[in-house]
Amino acid sequence: MLLSVLAVVLIAAMVFATHAHRASERARSSVKVAEGRFLLAFSGLLAKMAMADGTVSADEVETVEKMFADMGLSPAEHAMCVGNFVLVQREGGDARALARELAGKFNHVACLFLYGLVLRVARADQRITAEEEALLKDIGGELGLDEEERGEFRDGKAPVCDRTALEAAGVPAAVIRLG
Repeated sequence: MLLSVLAVVLIAAMVFATHAHRASERARSSVKVAEGRFLLAFSGLLAKMAMADGTVSADEVETVEKMFADMGLSPAEHAMCVGNFVLVQREGGDARALARELAGKFNHVACLFLYGLVLRVARADQRITAEEEALLKDIGGELGLDEEERGEFRDGKAPVCDRTALEAAGVPAAVIRLG
């Protein structure tokens, strides 16, 4: 009798362990999908910023390539980001829609952080053109930044974003590495 009870308990434990493992795998898979969608929107937004003035400079490309390298992406994620960066330059797209998509996923702290990353691309060639400034205003607006916050970034007084706050906001760890 005791042996039968132990067998039932063991079988139940194995079933629960299997279900828990499958749930964990599904959760990891959904995080990867979410990060993939984020990476597409993020790389697309960087591309739109780089081409805002009609020319993608070598400095802008170098800045974006360094960002992708610093993110510690897998080879597939890196290829996806680079490919999307090039595709968005060729095919176009709406920077405001990309910013809106990102803003919908994150809190204000994360949006401030993302705006700072986009600004890095705008500043890569040591100047910000009128077209880039207009796009920064649009992107900042979609990310929920007001004029005062954008002014702080322009003046080099960007807020410091705490790693813990960014993690809590759901910013992928790869992007947090850029901070």
